[in-house]
Amino acid sequence: MSSCQNKTGSIQNIKRKAKICAVVWTIIYVLLLPLLSYFALFSAMIFDNPHLSIPKGLSIIFSISLIPLSLPVSIDLMWSSYVCQEYGKTLFFWSIPWLTLIAVVALDPIIRFL
Repeated sequence: MSSCQNKTGSIQNIKRKAKICAVVWTIIYVLLLPLLSYFALFSAMIFDNPHLSIPKGLSIIFSISLIPLSLPVSIDLMWSSYVCQEYGKTLFFWSIPWLTLIAVVALDPIIRFL
């Protein structure tokens, strides 16, 4: 009987932690979305450099645009997994925009080098 209560308490603890993370990250991402969207729009100014080719510039613009696009995807995945009671996935999906940012920062020098 005691182990059943511990398991229920552990599930409730994970559920509470997942809900708090989902709420906090949703608020943060909603506040960051306009700022990062403008940042992506202003990335077109990369063509001010006359030595940059069009394919390189478009690939940089595309990669930078992935960051604000990942925010609503992350919010949707967080809340979808929370509703389906997949709390481990909920705790993972908040990191999608950060993983996208890391990928973009890693790809930027590679794109510029090519």
